[in-house]
Amino acid sequence: MKKQILSLAAGAALVFAAQSSFAGSVVATGGPLAYDVELTAGCTASVVGGGNLSTQSSPYAPVIDAPAGVVTVNCTNTTAYGVCVDAGLNDDTTTRLLLSDDGVSTLAYRLDTDNAAVGTPVGDVGCAALEVSAGDPSTYTDTTTWGDAMVSGTGDATDQTVNLYADVVISTDSVPGTYTDTVTVTVVYP
Repeated sequence: MKKQILSLAAGAALVFAAQSSFAGSVVATGGPLAYDVELTAGCTASVVGGGNLSTQSSPYAPVIDAPAGVVTVNCTNTTAYGVCVDAGLNDDTTTRLLLSDDGVSTLAYRLDTDNAAVGTPVGDVGCAALEVSAGDPSTYTDTTTWGDAMVSGTGDATDQTVNLYADVVISTDSVPGTYTDTVTVTVVYP
């Protein structure tokens, strides 16, 4: 029993000694510690598709709404973005063109986002302006001078998809061959 009482008395003396050493206060030099967290807007994007839009033998017919690709965009919440599809390698300043393997013949085509006979054409008009809206100089130059606009969206931190369809003007007197073009898809955001 005596051992327990002595232990308690020794504990009380330590508590008293600890309390007496903290009398008063001093503010550390250098000021208070300040913290911040910066969350910047951002996007990721991927594209799948491309390839053969049609294989035909005579008589030729136009290609309407051939699946041409899927763009997947994931932007931070509330981030405005634009999916920009450039004019391609073979445009003539008024439309996109598929160039034949003979290097001379062309087929006009259009990309759109609707699986309908007359869809909404997709281009990149407005992409440079969206990028500039953040106050930085644009690194993007609009190429579809004939007026096809970008596809606009607002990020919600989930994958959002843009389906692309191709309409190709083919007439019965089109020259046989393989026709190709390459477009670049860019996602811009302020």
